[in-house]
Amino acid sequence: MKEQLETQLNEETIVKAVEEKKNFLYSLDKKTTVEIYEKICDLADELEKKYPDARKYYLFHTMINSGMKRQDCSAGFDFSGDDSIAKLIDDLYRKYKTD
Repeated sequence: MKEQLETQLNEETIVKAVEEKKNFLYSLDKKTTVEIYEKICDLADELEKKYPDARKYYLFHTMINSGMKRQDCSAGFDFSGDDSIAKLIDDLYRKYKTD
């Protein structure tokens, strides 16, 4: 029970961080916002090609703003390694935060 609560709190923290970074990215000028939107769409397309069950991961839905609930994502929370959505969004954030 304690481990499940810790996992839930950790996931909520990650989701909040991803959403805050996306909000920052989408608050930039219109041209940059369109560029970021296109990059996120490209990332989503690449992940769907690599992972046929990509839409069963919760952070995938967070990234594309689908509104899907966590309990409806049966495959998991995020991808691992370089495909981690938390990492991909953080990479975009750091790129545009410093530009």
